[in-house]
Amino acid sequence: MFLVSLLVLLVTVVGHITLCVAIINRIHAVDWPRGVVDGITAFLGIAILFGPVAMVLLLAMSGSESPGKWPQFLSAYSGACSAVLLMGVLLRIQQRFDPERRGAIRSEKVETLDLRERMGAQPFGPGLSRLFGRLPGNQILRPQVVERELNLPTLKPELAGLTIAHLSDLHMSGRMGKEYFHEVVRRVNAWNPDFVAITGDIIETEECLPWADEVLGGITAQRAKYFILGNHDKKNLDPARVRQALAATGMIDLGGVCLTTEVRGQTLQWCGNEAPWFGRPIEVIDDSLPTIALVHSPDQFDWACRNNAMLVLAGHNHGGQICFPLLGPTVAPSIQGVRYAGGAFRRGQTVMHVGRGTAAHTQVRYGCPAEIVLLKLAASEFGVVG
Repeated sequence: MFLVSLLVLLVTVVGHITLCVAIINRIHAVDWPRGVVDGITAFLGIAILFGPVAMVLLLAMSGSESPGKWPQFLSAYSGACSAVLLMGVLLRIQQRFDPERRGAIRSEKVETLDLRERMGAQPFGPGLSRLFGRLPGNQILRPQVVERELNLPTLKPELAGLTIAHLSDLHMSGRMGKEYFHEVVRRVNAWNPDFVAITGDIIETEECLPWADEVLGGITAQRAKYFILGNHDKKNLDPARVRQALAATGMIDLGGVCLTTEVRGQTLQWCGNEAPWFGRPIEVIDDSLPTIALVHSPDQFDWACRNNAMLVLAGHNHGGQICFPLLGPTVAPSIQGVRYAGGAFRRGQTVMHVGRGTAAHTQVRYGCPAEIVLLKLAASEFGVVG
């Protein structure tokens, strides 16, 4: 009976943690007041840490040895947590076989950078950032340089071979030092891409506003550099100042607009959607044009598909930040949970690339290194996915 009780308690605890993380993921996907989001997150964080302890103490005080004799509240909560855990397991299984995950990537080349010896403690700010950065096994200083060739069902032959350096979630706040981002810029420039696209959460603090010019101003592209903002770009700053600082470097602000450019005799349309944090999703000017959409949240995938976007570039979810063997990603601030944590997805005529983030807000990454990505556009080999 003790073993049964222990097993039920273990399932309850895992389900409890699953429920708390699922709520945290979803409240960070909406444009609620920052204080409310942070307050709920802090409460649920405490619940994750101390909830299991409270359950054990409650059982000890009640003297219940059988789950059938547990206090009524704990018994009901145990049932709910068990149901949440079962649902979570089923969703993870479903996501592994999701047809949207197939066919988007034609080829991939990955190089892991080990910046630990070169940079030491230099990249980390004081306090928790430095403590987290030194945790054993932390991959925060082992970003991946990735070259991905994407299958695009509607790509015109004239546009095949175009390259886009995709960066997202730089989170320039002082928690990661300037030298780390200089390394990112060096890697991007080594590619000499046609375009550069940064999909939000770029600059968070006043002290890092000058980094727009000092660091990002050094990025080069053969044709154009685009950006949109994310939720963290308005957390501590007036987003208008962030836009102004980035635009002053020669980057083009796509927030809430569509622009066209001539490439190899073709008109290519670029659109920026910063919903839900900055206005409503925009109306695409001409959905008959080959369109590349920049969104911060992958939750805008439906919008992109409705507007016949050829390619969507997104971020926000950090690849899950911490990914466990078999279980996969855990932290993904999306209405969809971890479904679009990172990677490439394909629905109908639209392909979405979700970057794992070029840095992170919290300096912890396990099983999920940051990435600097070059995307090469290719005509689809497999036809249109329904």
